[in-house]
Amino acid sequence: MTQMSLPTFDSAKLAHYRRLETKFASRDRNAELIHQVRRGHIRQLFPSELDFSLEFQGSPIANFVDIVAHDMAEGLAPLPALACVSGKMETDADQKRAEVKNRIGDNFWRHSKLEIQMLKGADRYVTYGFLPFFIEPDVDCKLPYLHAEDPRYAYYELDRWGNCKIYVKRWLRRVDDLAAMYPNLSFLIRKDKDGRERPADQELSLIRWVDDKRVTLFLPDVQGLTLDSYEHRLSRVPAVIAERPSEDDSPRGQFDDVIWVQVARSIMGTLALEAAALAVQAPIAIPEGMDELPVGPHAILQGKDANQVHRVALEVPPTIFAESQALDAELRLGSRYPEARSGGINASVVTGKGVEALLGTFDSQIKGGQMVLKAALEDATAICLEMDDVWWPNDSKVVSGTLSGASYEFSYTPAKDINGRYTCTVTYGFAAGLNPSQSIVTMLQLEGAGLIAKGTTQQNLPFGVDPLQEMKKINVEGSREALKQGFFALVQASGQMAAQGQDPTPVMQLSVAVIKALQDGQPVEVAIAGAYAQLEQQKQAAEQAQQEQMQQQQAAEGGPPADAGQGGFEGGPAPGIAPGQAGLPPGGRPTLSEMVAGFRGNGDLPVNQFTIRRSVATGT
Repeated sequence: MTQMSLPTFDSAKLAHYRRLETKFASRDRNAELIHQVRRGHIRQLFPSELDFSLEFQGSPIANFVDIVAHDMAEGLAPLPALACVSGKMETDADQKRAEVKNRIGDNFWRHSKLEIQMLKGADRYVTYGFLPFFIEPDVDCKLPYLHAEDPRYAYYELDRWGNCKIYVKRWLRRVDDLAAMYPNLSFLIRKDKDGRERPADQELSLIRWVDDKRVTLFLPDVQGLTLDSYEHRLSRVPAVIAERPSEDDSPRGQFDDVIWVQVARSIMGTLALEAAALAVQAPIAIPEGMDELPVGPHAILQGKDANQVHRVALEVPPTIFAESQALDAELRLGSRYPEARSGGINASVVTGKGVEALLGTFDSQIKGGQMVLKAALEDATAICLEMDDVWWPNDSKVVSGTLSGASYEFSYTPAKDINGRYTCTVTYGFAAGLNPSQSIVTMLQLEGAGLIAKGTTQQNLPFGVDPLQEMKKINVEGSREALKQGFFALVQASGQMAAQGQDPTPVMQLSVAVIKALQDGQPVEVAIAGAYAQLEQQKQAAEQAQQEQMQQQQAAEGGPPADAGQGGFEGGPAPGIAPGQAGLPPGGRPTLSEMVAGFRGNGDLPVNQFTIRRSVATGT
């Protein structure tokens, strides 16, 4: 009987993991302490310091660290705008490729629910000093999935260019859960190295090891038992680390230095609460001869020494409150959290510049965090593009959604539309971290002075827009507005046309047709173009009918054929008649309508004046 070989993890890599675990042990302990304090478990962490007779299990003060973390995370969590470029962005083809890449990247983010993940991710970045992004293939949907993971018990190594070489994540899982997840290996999971049955609720370390070739899940506590493994096929490790800037290679969280101040503040708050409770519940002193003390409503106390009945004075030491205020100031200083964020500001100094100065440190922290997350999201999205191109190159995919307020739906093939172009650009705008209203005013001033273009303003707005789509919309809206203004001018000129003896009926018909088309929901340009076409058809039909009527009349009177030239002679006017006088009465004299139009008053009698002009074309 041959012995079955166990799928064990590489011993050299297992030893490497042990070194990483030892190297970052202090960081793990500190992260776990911060996590427990944020959850309000201070009494459980320090039972000896908080073991008073007071039966109060919580903390009598606000969890300042948790409040600051949530406030900063809400400023960092909003995703930036995708602003990919293609070529020099001077041709329509370059703009089209950039637009397609933006929408593909936006589809990756939506599929990964990254907008929701970043609410936790930004919080973890602020709290623990770094945020790991891990990208894995979703083989069911045939799309990459981007995870913003918990930094606790996450280890990594970077090369000198800041690229991730190794990424390791550890979880704790119960034996029963692991056996249910991998039933084919349950007999190995439930047995320890001596062959004894493990307790069902015992927690084992589950490790995911990611290097430049493979992604592997293994159990270091079960002789390095490998649970699953696959080759990621990418040119780099599918992980990106967003590190908070620090003076050394180990990033530090926002609260590494103030977590003990929070603990001390909680202890002082509990002491103050206990002192106040003891003062309220102090014993009552009565005269020596008094055996009973009536207490309660309508109680009667008799005796000459009744006024000596009093509660023993147990004063609360004022140093407790002074120390609490000092600790509160240290918390704000250490966490760089301005007092104006919580409303604690003197109303006499609330001016625009005063508030701006007080919030300056907060805004600078948001801007610094956005710079780090920007670079990390660019790399993570580029890895998503590469994974889509490598794993499913020839699969046609239909993408629909809304990007920057504009709905879209299109199909793409990674091998054709991505085709090795993995670079990606995201932006928070040049006014990142600043007040949105101030940033918009600044951009409008720069644009008005001619220092920046409208496209630059669109790309740096504090909310996400697609510059290419917005420019198309602006051009269409401007053209429609110009078309409407021209049409309005034509309608308004109909009154002058009537005053000059011209027929305004075609203009009225045109305006009525445009109004009906707009009521039917047609765009402005379609309505006006359709009305003009309809009017032109009516005009051509009227001219044709008039021509047919003239032909019939000439045929009835025995006149010249319809194709005869002007003046009734085939090929041109009658001899001696200039081309410009063809159709006029004999001799070129004016018609009766022209003569009537020339009447003018001379006292009580009308006077008619006209001039006869004869012009004969001469040849050379």
